[in-house]
Amino acid sequence: MNFKILANFLLLSGVLIVATAIYWWAQFFQPILMQVGMNLSEARSCIYSTGEPCGISHSVARILGKAPYSPYFFWAGVACFAAGIVLRTVKSK
Repeated sequence: MNFKILANFLLLSGVLIVATAIYWWAQFFQPILMQVGMNLSEARSCIYSTGEPCGISHSVARILGKAPYSPYFFWAGVACFAAGIVLRTVKSK
């Protein structure tokens, strides 16, 4: 198995997943925040957590039958990226 190819694949996948997660987060929270007169930067922690304000939005979205943003998707991207870095580091030694 070629670890360099696998490491590059994980790095690229991680970046794409994180970028997609940020896009999904913005698309999910922006309309909600506009309704209450807040801006998107006030929901930054919702990118990576399901704390109190984020959890309320998730619950409301589920009640309305919409797919809520999941920070687990963001963390999956971070994990892929980190695994790619580890593989590249280990292989270069």
